[in-house]
Amino acid sequence: MVLAAVGKLYLMRHISTMKIILSFLVLVCIQAAIFAQGVAKPAQTRVPAILSKYTFGMLFAQFKKMHPTSKIDESSQMVFRMEVVLKNPVKGIKEVTFYFNSEGDNPMYEMIIVYPTVAIRDAWVKKNYGASNAGKEWLWPTIEGYNVRALKYSKNFIIAATIKDTVYNDGGTVEG
Repeated sequence: MVLAAVGKLYLMRHISTMKIILSFLVLVCIQAAIFAQGVAKPAQTRVPAILSKYTFGMLFAQFKKMHPTSKIDESSQMVFRMEVVLKNPVKGIKEVTFYFNSEGDNPMYEMIIVYPTVAIRDAWVKKNYGASNAGKEWLWPTIEGYNVRALKYSKNFIIAATIKDTVYNDGGTVEG
């Protein structure tokens, strides 16, 4: 009897400690789930460093100042976007296609990076991004409030942002 009473008293005294431990464990699990989805970082950290002067959300007018002779690719016939292709922009990259929204301030929301070979692309992606975190794709939240999604296709690495008032403005889904 005395032993049962002592055990009950011990349990009652330490129940608040157990609640704290349980709360801590729940918090750790929640944080781990958030981390698994990707830590929110500036969107620009998701762009290859060698292309960092091109930022998601930069306006077409800013891009045009950097490349005054660049022209919009009229062959795409897409009314919702403007395409600009830079050939050999930096060593190791054959070309980059930038997509700008065709309405409003014309923000840049996607870049398609073309590598000389699939092997070069894969080595670069593995070194800079590691394993995919969303099936065969990468998905990262940003501190700017939108997501950045990336995927491999052929010799390309496609990086797109779900910037408001662009084709991918649904806050997370980048089709394509």
